[in-house]
Order: sequence, then C-alpha cells, then structure tokens
Amino acid sequence: MQKTIRVKYANGVLTPLEPLDAPDGEELVMTYEGAGASPNSHSTAEKTPGSYMETLERIWREAPPGAWDDIPTDLALNYKHYLYGLPKKDA
Repeated sequence: MQKTIRVKYANGVLTPLEPLDAPDGEELVMTYEGAGASPNSHSTAEKTPGSYMETLERIWREAPPGAWDDIPTDLALNYKHYLYGLPKKDA
C-alpha cells in the first residue's frame, strides 16, 4: 500500500504529522520531496532518469563484452529486412 504523509525533520529524526496505518516496528520506504515543492507536484527528474544520450551511454556501458559485435552496420538502412524479412537494400 502506498500513502503520502507529511513529516517534520528535526535533530536527525523524522516525525509523522499524521497517524500511520502501520504496525509498530515495521520498516517503511520513504520518498523525499524537499521544501518548496508542493505536496502534489512531481518533478520531471523523477520521471526521466537522464537525457536520451545519457541513457544510451549507460546502456552501452552496461552491455556485456562483445554484445555489440553482432549488430549489423546497415541496421538503419535495412531495418525492414531485420524486422519483417524483406530483401536487403544495397548502400
């Protein structure tokens, strides 16, 4: 179950400003939204982990060694061949 509540932070301790529907001692996960943000607003940073190029670079780095060796160099030109089996075009 997900619920949004307001808390007050003082001296390193978070104190709920409303009752929690959780048993005593239960571990909870907290998402922090700093001061100045409205309680109902969500920044685009939460929705987009980075720019398009940053995402491509991350995927490139995380691929295992040799994973990119078998990707055809004419993929953009012959995408219909690779997707649908149509004859290849020459460059």
